[in-house]
Amino acid sequence: MCKFWISIALSLFSIILSGIAIAVTLPSIELSVNYEGVFLGVLSFAVTLLIGWNIYTVVDLKEYQKKYNVLNKKIERGVNYLHNKEDYNQGLSMAYNSMGLAGAISKESQENIKIQMLLQGAAALKTLSTLGEFGICQSVVNTLLETNSVTDKIILSEEEINNIHSLLMEVPHMDKIDGLLDLINMMKVE
Repeated sequence: MCKFWISIALSLFSIILSGIAIAVTLPSIELSVNYEGVFLGVLSFAVTLLIGWNIYTVVDLKEYQKKYNVLNKKIERGVNYLHNKEDYNQGLSMAYNSMGLAGAISKESQENIKIQMLLQGAAALKTLSTLGEFGICQSVVNTLLETNSVTDKIILSEEEINNIHSLLMEVPHMDKIDGLLDLINMMKVE
């Protein structure tokens, strides 16, 4: 809005300057019109219009730039929202997979199912904790702790335990998820 008033002031200044130029070129003794004065007046008026038009164009372009920037920010927020929603859904899917695998542990291929359960659960914790979904993280930790204690007869190799442990160590906001440190301590090779 300030630029609008500046353009008005500059236009008025140009008009006044044109008037002064006309007064200087006209003789003060006689009040007749000569072609030089008229030509200078028309030229001054044209310069004033051009300057005003340039100022208006600059102000108008800046307004379009502001609108473009606002629209660009809205698009970025929309893209970020979709990206976060996708991460949330992926994390939720991993959490459900982990819980489903926990319930499916049977005598056949128990070790593979337990490894997948723990890996999927750790990946879900990492993703969901990053998104701040601590309630779901708490459910996953509780499920993993309970299932791990029930399946303590299924022994995993040191490499598998180390893989799960390193993935659990990457979970952000560990302090906001009760029992996560207990789960991490369970996954240490002694």
